[in-house]
Amino acid sequence: MEREHSYLERAVKLKTDFSEAHYHLAIAYWRTGRKQDGATEMEFQKKFSKQQKEDLDQRLRQIETFVVDVHN
Repeated sequence: MEREHSYLERAVKLKTDFSEAHYHLAIAYWRTGRKQDGATEMEFQKKFSKQQKEDLDQRLRQIETFVVDVHN
């Protein structure tokens, strides 16, 4: 399990806003008894997941605007 931690810890260091890596790291921490570390990682996951959704929503609005402009 420690090996899994090291890969996931490296992933969140390389791409800090990667919500899935934070989620999996939180699960790995919880399974090995590192509950506080798991809770911290889950908070990061929630934060970055929300940001990713907001970014996606903004891109979809831009696409909708482009499609409407093209058809007018």
